Amino acid sequence: MAGRRTKRSDGRFCLNITVENADGTKRRVYFYGRTQAEAKAKVAAARARVGRGEPVRDATRTVSDWLAEWRTTFLRASDRAESTKDLYAGLTAGHVEPVIGHLALGQVKPSEITRVLLHMEQLGRAGSTRRSAYAALRSAFDDAVIDGLLAASPVLRVKRPRGTHGEATSLEPEQVARLLQDAEDLRYAKVLRLILGTGLRRGEALALRWADMRLDRCELSIKRSLTRLSGGLVISDAKTQRSRRMVFAEPSHSPADYRTTGRAGG
Repeated sequence: MAGRRTKRSDGRFCLNITVENADGTKRRVYFYGRTQAEAKAKVAAARARVGRGEPVRDATRTVSDWLAEWRTTFLRASDRAESTKDLYAGLTAGHVEPVIGHLALGQVKPSEITRVLLHMEQLGRAGSTRRSAYAALRSAFDDAVIDGLLAASPVLRVKRPRGTHGEATSLEPEQVARLLQDAEDLRYAKVLRLILGTGLRRGEALALRWADMRLDRCELSIKRSLTRLSGGLVISDAKTQRSRRMVFAEPSHSPADYRTTGRAGG
C-alpha cells in the first residue's frame, strides 16, 4: 500500500495509495491537500482505517440508494416479523428519505439523524413511531458498516427517542355486557366475544384454526397472528415464546361465554 506524491497544477499535493478490495483485486485511492502535510495526514488516516478492517473511505452513494438496496436485502433476509419489516420499509421510505435521502452515506452525521426524528415530531408522529424509525435507521446504518460502506454508524451517537406510555383503560362489566348486546347481530360478534372472554389480541383470534382448539378441555393454542401489511392480510407464526402460549378457560352459564382462569402456559 505504498504511496506516490505529486504536485498538481492547482498547487495542491496529491498522494495515492494502492488498496486491496475484498475480492482480491487492487485499486488506487487518491488524497489531496493544500500542503504536503495535509495530504500525508489523510493517507495516514486511511491506512489506519484499513488496518482496523474498515473501508478506506466512506461510501459516496446516497442514503436513498442504500436504503432501497437495504430494504430488498438485509431487511428482507432478517428474522423480524413481517409486520416489522413492512413498518421499517414504510418509515425509511416515508420519513427518512425525504429528509436526508439526498446525502451521501459518508456525509450523514448524528445531527442529520436527529433532524429526521425532529421532523417526525413536528409532523405529530407518536413517540412509538419515532422509536421505530430510530430502530430502522440504526439497523440500516449498522448493515452499511457490515457491507463495508461506512467505518461507523452515526446513529449509535444519537439517543433513542423516549416512548410515550398512556394509561391503559378497561371496560366495566356493565360496559362489556352492553357492547356484546349491541354487537349481537354483527358478523364478528363471536370473535369479539372470544376476545373479551380470553384477552386475545385481535390478530391472534382471527388467525385461530380448529386444530388450535380443544373445546372439550376449553383450551386454545396460540401459534399465529393475522396482520394487515401493505400487500394485504398475512398470517405469520408468533415470533416470541411469550406470544406462543396456551390459553385456558372454563365455560360460564352461557356456552358461548368464556372467562379466563388466569392460567397460561408456554
